[in-house]
Amino acid sequence: MQQDGFVFRIKVVHPWEVALRKSTVKKQKSDGKQAVLEMERDLIMLPMLCSCLLSIHQEFPVFSIGVRLCKRWLYCQLFSNHIRDEVIELIVSDLFRSSSPYEPPSAPAIVLLRFLNKMNSFDWNSITDIARRLLPQEDEEANSELSSHFPAPPTVIQSRIKLLSDKAYTLACSQLSQADQSDVDFKQIFRPPLQDYDVLIHLNKKHNPQAVCALDTSSDVPTSATRWKAFTKLPVVDFDPVRIFVQELEKTFSEFALFFYDSYGGDYIAVAWRPNLLAAHSFKASHANCRSLLSASRSQQVAVDLNSILDDFKVMGSGLVKAVEVLSDSKSP
Repeated sequence: MQQDGFVFRIKVVHPWEVALRKSTVKKQKSDGKQAVLEMERDLIMLPMLCSCLLSIHQEFPVFSIGVRLCKRWLYCQLFSNHIRDEVIELIVSDLFRSSSPYEPPSAPAIVLLRFLNKMNSFDWNSITDIARRLLPQEDEEANSELSSHFPAPPTVIQSRIKLLSDKAYTLACSQLSQADQSDVDFKQIFRPPLQDYDVLIHLNKKHNPQAVCALDTSSDVPTSATRWKAFTKLPVVDFDPVRIFVQELEKTFSEFALFFYDSYGGDYIAVAWRPNLLAAHSFKASHANCRSLLSASRSQQVAVDLNSILDDFKVMGSGLVKAVEVLSDSKSP
């Protein structure tokens, strides 16, 4: 359904649909548990969470703006594909529900500062406890499934968030103390450091539907209004080539690298090679992907061919990828 430039998807759901699906999976002992969890999250848990967050917003009007700021900071740090929106919303809601010994935040900037400070020492295992306090369940099984509905990011991502939030908090406090003395670029805390990545995949802005949302956008990027005028009958919605490309990269090269990007207009994808990537291994047919044989003196030994992977990035993203840049301190040859 389209209304005022926004498109809504309506789903008709029967209350017993999830329960029937659960019982079917148990009886048949099939592998559909993940599908059931996704259905339960989409049809039951997310509407419940939406209602709870709406009540928080009605009590604290600054909540919604604060959530958007915190999401924007995390996405600008290239964590769009590593942490779910709902997890961020739960963490920010806890800033209002459990703000003691302080008063609940009263300004968006305060929400962001407290969020950054919280991330510096946050226990990601407490996500389930926050969800349980906000979304009390009737039985123990439902409570135990909350961790599946709202999963914490991987440990390496947690460490990265902790490091960046600590630096951003320090910088923000320093900028706020100097705000009256000189012009301060508050966008600086949103710009990610790139020195820890090995490769940057630069994207063509013209094929990025979210380019208008970029932190530093340009005048040649078409606005949302311009895009909507181009569709006279049926608009193209929920089509994001960048997101699809990142999903394909993760599916194909997850054993070799981690991928990071900003889903709100980011014009590059950062790549970090996994540790010990270049170590030689004995040849196995099941692990021959993107590997090549070493010299004859080391027969039956194979190693990852990074040049081949870089070429694959260009081929897979043909039309979307503008260039692949190997950073100076990279492990790449």
